[in-house]
Amino acid sequence: MPIYEDEKPWGLERVWATNPQYKAKFLTIDKNHRLSRKYHLSRDHTLYVLEGSLTVECGPNAEGDEITVVQLSEGETFNLYHNEVHRLCAGDSGVSLIEVSNGGSGDYIRVEDDYGRIDPLNLPGRIPKASSK
Repeated sequence: MPIYEDEKPWGLERVWATNPQYKAKFLTIDKNHRLSRKYHLSRDHTLYVLEGSLTVECGPNAEGDEITVVQLSEGETFNLYHNEVHRLCAGDSGVSLIEVSNGGSGDYIRVEDDYGRIDPLNLPGRIPKASSK
């Protein structure tokens, strides 16, 4: 049973494990929806696709950089590192995945958002100056 569920404008987030060292979630992204383009100041993530197809947009990590698109299918994994700008997107059938990250929550900077959730106190549109993997 999830520790908690949170309905999002893009789907559903179910947190099933959390402590100061890591957080684990089931994410369901509804068809043709996507999460914010953002980056994390200290957290790294590993994604595992359970069902459907996931598009991961990586970047831009500096002004002038291009966005790299990575397609993931069921059973595939992908790592995202702190200070790496990214966005998770579902296609026509939606997608279910597991996301495991180190640390807690709230260390993100939203760069773009389809649902008007950019916080002006979080310096919207700012991209990290350097990636430190």
